[in-house]
Amino acid sequence: MECFNLIYRLLVLFCITLALIGIWQSWDKFYLFLLLFTTCLLLFGRWVRDMYAKFVYCCLWMRGRVVTSFRTLVVEASNYLARKIQKWELSDTMPSLLLLSPKMDAEAHKEYIRRLKAAIDNPDVHNIALSGAYGAGKSSILKTFKACFTNYKTVYVSLASFGEEGGNEDKDENRLEYRILQQLFYQVKMSDISESRFGRIERTSLGGKILWTLLLCLMAASYVCLFKAEWLQKLLPKVSSVFKQEYINVISLAVLVLGLAFLVFKLVHFLKRLGLKNLGVNVSSASLEVEDKKNVTAMNRYLDEILYLFQRKKYEVVFFEDLDRFGDIRIFTKLRELNQLLNQSEEINRRVVFVYALCDDVFGCPEDRTKFFDYIIPVIPYVNVSNSGDLFKRSFMALKLPKDSLSTEFLTDISHFVNDTRVLKNIVNEFTLYHQVLDAKLNLQHLLAIILYKNLYPKDFCLLHQGKGMLYDVFASVPLLKKEKRNLIQARMQKINDDVKKINDEILGNVSELNALVVAYFLRQIPGKDKYPKDFNGHDVSVEQLFSDDYVSLILQGKMGYPSFNGRCKPISRDQMRQALGEDFDYEKRKELIEKRNDSELDRLYNERNRLDNKLTYLENLQLHDLVDNVQGVFAYVEAYQQLDDVGKSEYDILGYLLKEGYIDEDYFYYISIFQEGRMTPQDHEFLMSVKFDKPKGYGYKLTEVEAIVTNLKNTDYNKPAIVNFCLLQFLLKREEAYANQCYMFFATLLQNEGLDAIYDYVRHYGSVSVFVRRLVGFHKGVVDELFADKIHSLQDKLKMMALVFAHAEIDDIRKINEDHPIGEHLNDIDEYWETFALCDENKALGILDIICLKLKTLKDGNSPLCTRLLEHVCESRMFQLNMNNIRFVAEKNGLEFGGQEVSVYSSILNGNLQILKKYVQDDINEFAENVVKEKYENFVSKGEVVELLKNKHVKFGTKIDLIYHKDFLVKDGKEMDPDLLAFLIETNKILANLDNVKTYYTSEDNKFSKELVDFMNRHRAELADDIKSKTEIETGYDTLLSAIITETCLNKDFAYAIFDNPFLGEIWKEQVSLLNEEQLFYVLRKKYVSFDYMNSMVANRFLHYYMENDSEFDYGLFIKSLEESGNEVLKAMASAKCIEKRMLHLKEIPHCLTAMGDSFEKFKRVGDNVKIPNVDGYKELVDALHSVKYLGRVVPMGKEISVRVLKH
Repeated sequence: MECFNLIYRLLVLFCITLALIGIWQSWDKFYLFLLLFTTCLLLFGRWVRDMYAKFVYCCLWMRGRVVTSFRTLVVEASNYLARKIQKWELSDTMPSLLLLSPKMDAEAHKEYIRRLKAAIDNPDVHNIALSGAYGAGKSSILKTFKACFTNYKTVYVSLASFGEEGGNEDKDENRLEYRILQQLFYQVKMSDISESRFGRIERTSLGGKILWTLLLCLMAASYVCLFKAEWLQKLLPKVSSVFKQEYINVISLAVLVLGLAFLVFKLVHFLKRLGLKNLGVNVSSASLEVEDKKNVTAMNRYLDEILYLFQRKKYEVVFFEDLDRFGDIRIFTKLRELNQLLNQSEEINRRVVFVYALCDDVFGCPEDRTKFFDYIIPVIPYVNVSNSGDLFKRSFMALKLPKDSLSTEFLTDISHFVNDTRVLKNIVNEFTLYHQVLDAKLNLQHLLAIILYKNLYPKDFCLLHQGKGMLYDVFASVPLLKKEKRNLIQARMQKINDDVKKINDEILGNVSELNALVVAYFLRQIPGKDKYPKDFNGHDVSVEQLFSDDYVSLILQGKMGYPSFNGRCKPISRDQMRQALGEDFDYEKRKELIEKRNDSELDRLYNERNRLDNKLTYLENLQLHDLVDNVQGVFAYVEAYQQLDDVGKSEYDILGYLLKEGYIDEDYFYYISIFQEGRMTPQDHEFLMSVKFDKPKGYGYKLTEVEAIVTNLKNTDYNKPAIVNFCLLQFLLKREEAYANQCYMFFATLLQNEGLDAIYDYVRHYGSVSVFVRRLVGFHKGVVDELFADKIHSLQDKLKMMALVFAHAEIDDIRKINEDHPIGEHLNDIDEYWETFALCDENKALGILDIICLKLKTLKDGNSPLCTRLLEHVCESRMFQLNMNNIRFVAEKNGLEFGGQEVSVYSSILNGNLQILKKYVQDDINEFAENVVKEKYENFVSKGEVVELLKNKHVKFGTKIDLIYHKDFLVKDGKEMDPDLLAFLIETNKILANLDNVKTYYTSEDNKFSKELVDFMNRHRAELADDIKSKTEIETGYDTLLSAIITETCLNKDFAYAIFDNPFLGEIWKEQVSLLNEEQLFYVLRKKYVSFDYMNSMVANRFLHYYMENDSEFDYGLFIKSLEESGNEVLKAMASAKCIEKRMLHLKEIPHCLTAMGDSFEKFKRVGDNVKIPNVDGYKELVDALHSVKYLGRVVPMGKEISVRVLKH
């Protein structure tokens, strides 16, 4: 297009240039005409083209304008019709209003109006009081009076003080007077009181402005005509002659004079309104002084204005209302003076009556009240405390609300809080408006409570929108109330947990076992095996008696013991028992725990804990009224309330009551503003802030707009402990695919910061349980172990949780858990194992059974087809223990019986036809043996069958050990047993006590006496000693054993004595008499199994001690030999003295005995001599004994010696 334009312009320029050249060169006219025609044709074509383009543009523009105009017309028409329709709809549905302004009611106010008119008409009445309480209807009476009697010229002054703060009393009074004057003057047109100085803005109309402009213009024109005519001659010379006419000058002069006069009048009027005090003008200066009335009250300052007003307006009655609200009675004094002035004014010359609508208590003194007013009309209140409730209920019952939306009980409950008619009407008005604008699903009782709060506490309601105020602080303190409740519940739960743990940790099954424990430790404190218990009174007590509660109590009190050397009771003190049982041992506490467990105390504790757990879970969902018991509790943690005095606190009693009863709750924000989608509630915002600052609110904290919260959370927020909230988790799980990453991070945080209680709470009270369980099991492989390791929750809770795991977890996840944490170990001992499969389908349940490989302790029939199918699978797959109950169950299912008295169960299985059991036992004899250990049924296996199981090589060594310790049997021949088992058989006395078995074990121990063998032999010394004595020959290998028995010091001496007593075994030891110990040598010498030649000094002393005992058997020859071999002179003297006292030695044998005693005692043989011997122990006893048989005479002590005389025998 640009190229075409350029060519076009060049062509036109070329044609014009040729034409000019042709004209200058005088070319032929034909060629010139042709050039000019071509040029014009080019220009005309371009013009036509441009005109066509403009035409097309105009057409398009016109079409756009037409379309736009048409659209605008259609839109405007539609809008007009819509507005008309809305107007019609609004006209049809206009609400009925309860106006707060005074209401005319001639019938209701008839008597008041009659009396008021009579008082006004009375010439002696100038001040009338219409007195009554606020809201009694005074304003309505005045309004009705004005409407009924329009013939009176009245003016109305209504003032009110709504919570204004007091200041300077004079200023307050002046301001009040000024406000009265304002109402009096501003009700009147300015034109009616044009001379008034009372400041008002005079509005000049357009016509007035035009007149003023014309006046000034005319005055200016007149001035020019009179004094500046030459200006007109210069400006308008043609018409200047007209302005020279005489009448023009006359008219100009008149206009100028009149205009100046009017201006002077207005100036004087203006200066008068300024209130000039002095105006002075002289040649040299001028002064203008304004009147100073600063120290004069408004009423006095404008008194002339008031007179002027009443003079102009002809007022007869002035109504004053609400003056009493200012609490200043001085204004009434001023008004009374003003009324008197008005009535006495000659310029007014008519009676003016002041009518005051005020409260009864304006004048404290009744004399002042009656003296001030000429007539008082009391107004009986329409609403007061006694009837406000009925009026309140009637007002709301009249509204067309849904049935039961406002209950009668609720209206009755709150009706007594409103005692003012205007407040009541406003509550009704606001309630209807809020009800129509807000969500129709809102609770109307809560809405009415909010409206009541709004009207009774308007300032606090305003602060509520700013997140401030008493109500906001109350709800902000709810977390503190919940914390207090939570601490109480958690303290009780901790106490229950401690009690449950103590009961579960108590290993003893009953009080008898506890008593047995105490008795066992008591018996251990008794030294020696031949002593028996005694009480404090010295009475013997059998061991069986000790197990009674009374004796156990005496033991723990240190009042039981054992016999001492003097036969009395030597007590085992309380400290000794405490030291033996342990410092922490408390019999009474353990007894209490055992009794609680046996009395189903655990179930009660579990139930109580579940109730508390539910309370704790629901605690976060509890509202304020659920947490408090009284009004004071509502404000317990509100600092602003606590700082108030008693009067200040009482002002919030109504608010506290509304909160305590739940009429205002945490959802208040729905009732004070229009709800918008996606907007978070204050609780939601508080939770979001707690996450941002990582200050946990508890996983049960209630959320409302969860999606809005999730939108404001970052991924890093899910790693904070404060994120754990079950409302949030439920939202995420319902949208698992969209929030998969957030779910993963949430579970990591949950399991890291919360325990099993949180898991239980979620599955009990929240949704999306299947997703929750699947996520939980997939994330945490040890969850099953933790469930069953928990000692706090009951078994029923655990089974329900496992049912959820089996139902919702993936099979692969269950398999992975079972690899490292076998699930069957937890279910084997549970009778109701099938409850864990209650939520599964059959195929999944059978698959889980194959994975976890149960070994059930108890088989039971279920109560559903699934249970029956599971039981069949368990039996077919041998998923049960081979105990008596299960064997009997399987047998009965197959129509057989086991467990008769004559044949053991084991024999019945092996010899029976029930192949499922027979093959099970044969294929896994070790498992059967393990169950034998646990089985308490007496005829499950016979004693001989236990021995056979011990011999079976397929039974594991550990199982055999368990059999030895737990089953009752007796092995007769130790040679048939595994040598490694002999020690256990010896230790548990499960092998026959004979010399053959002793020899077998002795040989297996490399010919050594182990501690177990020694203890065994000592326990069975009687049987073994008899076996030794019965030997008639020395069998091969027994000589070594018998020789070892003699030399083994740990064995009881009875074994060696049995060998000594058996004449067939003499060759084993007689060749080595010198190797016998003192005790043994004493025995064989006393029994005269060897000659006295083997006597030595030590054995001699042993014999002398022996003969000193009361029950010793005396042998004179052995005694003499002992005296000869002993080197202990004191011992020989004491032994001889003892034998003389027991009359074992005759008088004639004493000399021989003294000779055997040695040279020191030869002096006693000299008859008639006085002998002196040392006065020491032994010698003294011997002298006394010889004196007692008259071998010696009188004994005379002489200090360190004793003098005696030997008598003749």
